Order: sequence, then C-alpha cells, then structure tokens
Amino acid sequence: MVEKGVVIRSAVGLIYPIYRSVLAVMSEDTDDDMIWLRYWVVLGILSLVELVVDPMVDYFPGYLLAKCAFLIWCMAPMANHGANLILSQCLLFHQIIFPLFKKHY
Repeated sequence: MVEKGVVIRSAVGLIYPIYRSVLAVMSEDTDDDMIWLRYWVVLGILSLVELVVDPMVDYFPGYLLAKCAFLIWCMAPMANHGANLILSQCLLFHQIIFPLFKKHY
C-alpha cells in the first residue's frame, strides 16, 4: 500500500509542475522554460537527498508539511522563488557541476 505522504508529495511536487512545464514548453517565451527547468533540477537534487535523509527524519511531526511547503516555494510565481534562489546561490552547482557539464557538452 502506498503511504499517504508519497501521494501528497507527488500531488504537490509533480502534478502542477508537469502541467506548468508543458504550458511553458508550448509557449514562445524561453524564460518560463528556464524557470521550470530550474525547478526540475532542484526536485532531482531533493529526491537524491531524500533517499538518505527521509528514513532518519520522516518521524518528525511537520516534516511532510515542511517538505510540501519547500516544493511550493520552489515553484512559486515570484522573482526569487526557491528553485531560482537555490541554483543561483549554490556554490557547488556554479563552481563544480555547471563547469563540468559545460566543458563536456
């Protein structure tokens, strides 16, 4: 049986972003494409971190609520939403991952 936390997180973190991403790709504007691409990168990183962290903190009250609030902040329609802020301030991304990716692609 599927845990209710997985269903809630999937609904918050996947269904709406998939819908908005499809709309962004279908539009002529490339800025909205980059917004949703940043969101998917942050979601991928979060999913990798969750593999290790979730078993240790899943029992804390409010953890699921905090995780859903974080995902909503990452997709919020404002200038300094979470995904944009995280990727612009993350030194690991700008100093290691992006230069390696740019060098090979």
